Amino acid sequence: EKSLNEVNEMMNICNLRDNYHINSYPDSSNLISKLKVEGSCLTVSDLIDIRTILDNSKSLIAFFKKDEKNEFPSLKNKIQNLVFPKYLADRIDSVLSKNGTIKDNASPTLKDIRKRLFESQNSVSKSLNSILGKIRDNGWVSRDLSATIVNGRLVLPIESTFKRKIDGLIHDESASGKTSYIEPREVVELNNAIRELEFEENREIQKILFELTEDFRPYQEELKVLSVLVSELDLIRAKAIVSISIEAIKPSIDESPQLDIVRAKHPLLFLAVKKEHKEIVPTSFKLDSENRILLISGPNAGGKSVSLKTAALISYMVQCGLPVPVGGQSLIGIFDKIFMDIGDQQSLENDLSTYSSHLMNMKHF
Repeated sequence: EKSLNEVNEMMNICNLRDNYHINSYPDSSNLISKLKVEGSCLTVSDLIDIRTILDNSKSLIAFFKKDEKNEFPSLKNKIQNLVFPKYLADRIDSVLSKNGTIKDNASPTLKDIRKRLFESQNSVSKSLNSILGKIRDNGWVSRDLSATIVNGRLVLPIESTFKRKIDGLIHDESASGKTSYIEPREVVELNNAIRELEFEENREIQKILFELTEDFRPYQEELKVLSVLVSELDLIRAKAIVSISIEAIKPSIDESPQLDIVRAKHPLLFLAVKKEHKEIVPTSFKLDSENRILLISGPNAGGKSVSLKTAALISYMVQCGLPVPVGGQSLIGIFDKIFMDIGDQQSLENDLSTYSSHLMNMKHF
């Protein structure tokens, strides 16, 4: 009943609201496991995933808190005791930019390193452009080529015929062999300084990530709860979308094992005929404690098996908390066991025909 109510409310949201926050969400089990291990460190990718979970849960909490008329009590009940960890969201925002990179001001040391890195890269660019200008004047490089990066070093693409004219290190050449990538001797030291600063930058980023991981470690349970909430609501929405596609409703439920099905449609058959723009013929029947047996007869391809399968599938769907494609007056009871015999289990070894194998299963039923 609880599950059916949740799906029913989500169907109303899907049909009537356009401000429900829908977003993909990451599998957080790995990063939450990581937080349990002392000395482990979150990656930038992990931070992006945590921010996604926090953003999604914040939007969902806000959506249901705006439900002043209490139109969605079952879904609202799922989030009423949740406390949003604002500290974690603020902490991530202080370190991570909107495009998912570590901010310059994540620490004073990182800010200083990146400033020096920028200045060094500018110096190399100026030196290379100066050298490139002289080389172009000599016709050793085509006018449309400029400095590029090979193996993490800023180099000049020179026509291989003239590579001996340049004093420097050859790092690579093009597939055709016509272009050689040379690092002029004048910029080798500057490029070395850039590499050292890049190593410094990576070490500082690792330090920032480790400190952040230590801050997040006490909040692993809160993150897990939020992650489960986001995925549960996503599952409920998936059920709602399927229910809308098969024109399903929440039927009346009875604890006793009985069926009073009005204008029921087999969901898969309904979707198949819908594609062909045809109408499905619904089935109605009643089984209760007094009338426990229903005998179905008729010609081949008359719909006998479909009626049986419809009854079983609809009963099972309801017990999985899924709305079903039936008429509004339908009553579905709860069954302890649902027996199914699907497929051809004939056995030459045991001298069983198709019909005999069905009978063996029926005997067990």
